[in-house]
Amino acid sequence: MEKIEKNAFFECAYVYDINLNTNNKVYKQDDTCIYESDSKRLVLSMVQNHKLTISEQVKIIPNARTIVGGFDENDKNKVYPSDYPYIERADIPASVTTLEGFWDSFCETN
Repeated sequence: MEKIEKNAFFECAYVYDINLNTNNKVYKQDDTCIYESDSKRLVLSMVQNHKLTISEQVKIIPNARTIVGGFDENDKNKVYPSDYPYIERADIPASVTTLEGFWDSFCETN
């Protein structure tokens, strides 16, 4: 994979796992986050158990929909305000130096 476009994973709330080839030269993966190798810009992060954990490798959270997951099999019959990933907690490390624009518009929070 050489390029992940902005909003490529828009409204992908039912993603349960992400895996990036470890030999990828453009992107790196740290647990549930995929980020650009050079800029350390978040490309994709997966919500697990309604918790978003940003990698300490990430420096920039962009103004784009970068979050997937948030719902699991048990959530299919529940009513949520939207199809965005539902987040009860977000852990953003001190390594993040930039939050661009509407960086938090990617989800519904409690």
